[in-house]
Amino acid sequence: MGSCRRAVAPDAELPEIGPDWFVVQEYLEQERAWQKDSQERFRKGAKKGKSPREIREGLPEPPDVEPALAAATAILSLGGAHEKTIEAAEFLVIPMNAYKESGRYFFVGAKAPLAYAPDYQEWPRVLSEIYYFQTPYGPQVAQFLEEMASEAEDPVMRANGKYYLAAGMMRAANQQFVLPAEDREVLRQQAIEMAAGLSAGVEKEKFLGVHRDSTATPHTLAEAEADLLRSLHHGTVGAMLPEVTGKRLDGLVERLSDYRGRIVLLDFWATWCGPCVADLPKLRELVAKLPADRFAVVSISGDEELGTVTRFIEDEPMPWTNWHAGEGSDFERLLRIEGYPSYVLVGEGGKILTHVPSLIPPFASLIEKAVRRLGEFGSTRGLDVEITLEDLRSIRPG
Repeated sequence: MGSCRRAVAPDAELPEIGPDWFVVQEYLEQERAWQKDSQERFRKGAKKGKSPREIREGLPEPPDVEPALAAATAILSLGGAHEKTIEAAEFLVIPMNAYKESGRYFFVGAKAPLAYAPDYQEWPRVLSEIYYFQTPYGPQVAQFLEEMASEAEDPVMRANGKYYLAAGMMRAANQQFVLPAEDREVLRQQAIEMAAGLSAGVEKEKFLGVHRDSTATPHTLAEAEADLLRSLHHGTVGAMLPEVTGKRLDGLVERLSDYRGRIVLLDFWATWCGPCVADLPKLRELVAKLPADRFAVVSISGDEELGTVTRFIEDEPMPWTNWHAGEGSDFERLLRIEGYPSYVLVGEGGKILTHVPSLIPPFASLIEKAVRRLGEFGSTRGLDVEITLEDLRSIRPG
């Protein structure tokens, strides 16, 4: 269940509270209790057949975060003198990072370890939190990373700043509701320029990051640079996919290039993913409606065990190509898959057209439009792939 903390606008007047860590601690305890109670209510509500919206409407109000924000901000205003300086900084960066409105507090918190803790050991966790949960390429995140990349005294910190700045650009280029279509390719190229050579002079130093699949995290900055450039050149919207192979459920290995000449919908999913399963009827409808000589679905399972997938399909028909890759596969890393479901639409020549987290109606319409265009003109060149932020919000009504 996602966080439901009360959002605070950057220009909102915070309560006049001094640098009192107890206020922050009290909020954290109240928030943990609220989360535990909410999870229990969700569990009981789901057993009774209630929808998530019905359960949310019955939840008590979360604790008021404003006093804790005020106290943490006051602690950092002391210039590193308070014994809880770093804890206050982490509170502003991590608990509040789900809110794009909280950019001012995030920025204050993120800069504190750079200024006051030269031997700070938690950068991998903090940088990963910043990357995965902040609004993609939000201005406050970009500003912090730009300063880190250009002004940090430690060359290792500068190199890591460049990595996350370029990764943020790539993330924005993959999510078309962030920028107009004409700007996304420019942004991808800027990210390539930022990433190229970021490890120069510190190639063997440790990369300060943790990928969702920790086993796939590059160990050195040279490895991180190579991994990022590969995704920018071959795994970002607007790029051409390289040759990719996958193992079907029957054990046969096939190439993605076998589907060239058709629009291909790559479906990254898992049997334990509720939204993935909920989208299956829509996938079946698309497969039944669109001609097989111009459209194909390739579902790529992140389940750990092959048998889990084969047993699932016995009850939930998936009459299209199915690959089993496991979570954190090389293909997922190439495309920077950050959660399930994820859908990547690939043109007839291997170009990545778009990347979305749900089969929302505008995306389904886009697929049909691409297939029609391929039938009429033999190409999807010039296809409008715009999906707005409002379209995306329709995934979770209310």
